[in-house]
Amino acid sequence: PGDARGGYRVDPAAAARVCAGQVCVTEVHRHRLDALAPSATRALEVLDTALGDAAPRQVREETALRAVGEERRLAPAAVLVNFEDPQVGTAKGDQLVRRLVGEGLAPSCRAVTSREFGGDEVLVVQSVLASWALGTFRPIEADVYDREAYRASTGKAWKQFTALSPEQRRSRVAEVREAALGCEFTWADELAGGAR
Repeated sequence: PGDARGGYRVDPAAAARVCAGQVCVTEVHRHRLDALAPSATRALEVLDTALGDAAPRQVREETALRAVGEERRLAPAAVLVNFEDPQVGTAKGDQLVRRLVGEGLAPSCRAVTSREFGGDEVLVVQSVLASWALGTFRPIEADVYDREAYRASTGKAWKQFTALSPEQRRSRVAEVREAALGCEFTWADELAGGAR
């Protein structure tokens, strides 16, 4: 096969969308919907407050076929969930809300699965922006290469970001999200408005 579509066979019944309000998963993951829906609904409320009309209106399971290492196709109107992402598949409660808010504010074109690694920098940026939107600084819990370095980077980026005025923070969030949707990554030390 020349591409991912030629290498996979999709079972239409298993891939059918099942929703609870604005939260959708595939039929094969229906058993996850009850646990996902409350946290995802809360994340959408937080994103609506943070982004207004530009906020995503749906959380849905990512189903686009792609090769390993190929960029994800992001959707501005949706927060995409991949249950193969260990930061999503095992998260619960506040940590799941934080992970979804972070992905909604700074989506990554790089997938995180058992075979792909998006990088700790993505989680630093998502942690800072999710903390801003939720009003409490707390890094996203993750299986990172160097936990101390991750926490230190996140704390430093948080201090730099919160040194901005409220208007500047809101403006930076919109800029970071727009860049992320175009697969332009913002590094943690750029969150406060550094060079790109």
